[in-house]
Amino acid sequence: MSTNLLGQTINKFIEPNISFTFDTTKIKIVTRYSNTTYKTESYDFKPTFDTLNKVRINVSANQAMENPTPVWQQEKIMQDRIANFQDFKDNKVTLVTYDKKVRQVGEFLCIGFILMDNASKTNFTTIICNHISKSDMTEVRLSSRNRKSLEQDYKILEQFFKGFKAYTKTELTLNDSLSKAKYTIIVETAKDTIENFKYRRGEYFAVVKAKEKLVDKLKEVNIVLTEKEGMLSVEIFTPNENGETYIACRSNEKGIVEKKGYFVIVNSIGRDIKIPFYFKFENK
Repeated sequence: MSTNLLGQTINKFIEPNISFTFDTTKIKIVTRYSNTTYKTESYDFKPTFDTLNKVRINVSANQAMENPTPVWQQEKIMQDRIANFQDFKDNKVTLVTYDKKVRQVGEFLCIGFILMDNASKTNFTTIICNHISKSDMTEVRLSSRNRKSLEQDYKILEQFFKGFKAYTKTELTLNDSLSKAKYTIIVETAKDTIENFKYRRGEYFAVVKAKEKLVDKLKEVNIVLTEKEGMLSVEIFTPNENGETYIACRSNEKGIVEKKGYFVIVNSIGRDIKIPFYFKFENK
């Protein structure tokens, strides 16, 4: 995360393979959605300057295809969808305008249209954009209200897409390895009990921190409760302003107990990186 004179610029990674860089004074994250089966995410964003048109930008990232559709073929498929608008008829809505040709906005191929609800006389804009490559399969959908043309919303997307980047599996593997190699995780028995743990008697209290100076954002520390057949259950602890995280552990076992945890940082591309660590304590 970095800061500029105009505001705060952040990199937001969207699993499994893309990121967006944007100024948080101009764009805000509204909602996150996740698919744990396919390990993918999608996010809703909104421009902070918009108060009347209810602009929303939904970004959905998907696993890349082994043999992605060539760009010329993607464009043809989208152009065929445009052809369907010529015969559009619906008693409830009126087609106000639509793209006659596929637009290229940044690295994305896009088509847009505006429909008017005949009952409320309200215009609804939809712009659908795709980026399909060996690295990713990304879909972006912009929606808004009360527009008479598509141009203002395309200008929003043009700026938003300037921060787009897709990553190959090789790039992500290298990035993860470099991020994890930066830090050695230390677990020290806590000398004092912090306020949050005053009711957790009989537990082991410790401080988790990195030996090296943090150059990435520390998000949290996870202590594993159970781990079975790929299913992980953890207790989450949040860090203080000094980059230290106080944890509390209990166990039904007596004697020397070994625990596993994850030191979770947000790296330079905005991706959550879980650095595993192990520690032992005596449970009397």
